[in-house]
Amino acid sequence: MVGAVDVLVLFFLQAKLPAVGLNKLWLGPALFAMGIGAAAGAKATEYFNEKNYRRIGVLCAVGVSVSFASVFTGNYYLMILGGFIGAFSDNFLQVRTDVFLNSMIPSEQRATLMSVNSFAFSIIMIILSPIFGLMFS
Repeated sequence: MVGAVDVLVLFFLQAKLPAVGLNKLWLGPALFAMGIGAAAGAKATEYFNEKNYRRIGVLCAVGVSVSFASVFTGNYYLMILGGFIGAFSDNFLQVRTDVFLNSMIPSEQRATLMSVNSFAFSIIMIILSPIFGLMFS
């Protein structure tokens, strides 16, 4: 759910940023900056040895919620920062989840886990996409 919300926020920011006044010339660099947030989130997992997965999940959900809320500010600087925070949070949680699940699931069952994970993500995206479309249009 956290990943689906982040992905949808980033998708809709592509259209929303120019609509709130960001020069189209700066759209690419803004999206690149948000992508750097995703890479930084994945890399940051190396520096945090937090064992409490629930706490990580809550903090990352808060980060994606901040990203979601930033879309409604109408300020493209806050929206870009929100996109960065959301991408960071989503990838941080995704990497931690993968490590957590890989330590619990035998290697011969991981392909099934990945398939179920992808299926669940697709279902959530099918449900949330039209809702986000209505909210952000």
